[in-house]
Amino acid sequence: MLETNTVIIGDKSLYQLKNIREIHELLRIIKNNFGFVYPEKSYNDLLFDEMLKRETYIVPIYQYSIPVLIYMCYYHNNPCVFIISLESLETIYILPVIINIEFNNILIYGELLKDQHTIIHIERVLYIDNKPIHFIKYVKQIELLNKFNKMLSIEWILPKQIYNISEMEKLVKECTNILGIRFYSFKNPVIFYKNTQDLSKKVFMSRDIKLLNAKEHWIIKENKIKNTDTINILDEIDINKTYNYRINAHTYGIYKVYNSENKEMGILRLNTLEEHNELSAYMSKYKNIEMNLKYNSNFKKWVIAKDNIQRSIIRGY
Repeated sequence: MLETNTVIIGDKSLYQLKNIREIHELLRIIKNNFGFVYPEKSYNDLLFDEMLKRETYIVPIYQYSIPVLIYMCYYHNNPCVFIISLESLETIYILPVIINIEFNNILIYGELLKDQHTIIHIERVLYIDNKPIHFIKYVKQIELLNKFNKMLSIEWILPKQIYNISEMEKLVKECTNILGIRFYSFKNPVIFYKNTQDLSKKVFMSRDIKLLNAKEHWIIKENKIKNTDTINILDEIDINKTYNYRINAHTYGIYKVYNSENKEMGILRLNTLEEHNELSAYMSKYKNIEMNLKYNSNFKKWVIAKDNIQRSIIRGY
């Protein structure tokens, strides 16, 4: 279970990671898989003339904003959404939401605007399942951003306003307090700032930090979690059959599944925060719960067999 503090960002309540080793372990995963630097071109007139000939989209860069990475993943077999500040990498928030992540890893670039009403604008998808996406045409980026926005379903996280290059005057009129404009036309985006001194403040990269050395038992634990024996149990599991199996709580939101011979069979997957809270209430009364479960081969996890927690529970003891 991650160690967190509750913090208030504008009008939103978030959880912020506080354990420095957990923070550095998460940063190490992101750094090894993705890195923290993404190239951008500086604006010049020659580039602008070429962009006029292309399918070019533009987005505002807000003056009072913090560039962030949104990292959606299964962390310790639990779906998580992390918000990582690119101004201070050790500042990591975790959103208190339960979502169905279609992919194993999603990394998105956005901006956090802290005002009376906190909002995050997602701007471009960087990686999906460790594969780089940030080089694709921006019209495809728009489709992906809308897809992930629908998947998150969080009212204060939404795609940034997008304009065609011919609508530059409209962008300047509608978007107050902008620092500049980012142009999506080439392989790397082109950035133009109103004032040259702002360039050093908002460059799309983050300084490297010295990460703590990983503990050996953490590495073993991660490998064990990632290489569960769910592939082996598929040989003896009928995905169309309902099983009466025992579960107990491993950490909050993570429940291990055992058969009648006390053999570990995998992890239970729940869809909503309400289901987690309901099952957690049962687990506070009983150490073990016997439930009707079915195996979902798509997620490689167990799911409740009935349409709700109460109907799926057989007994508690």
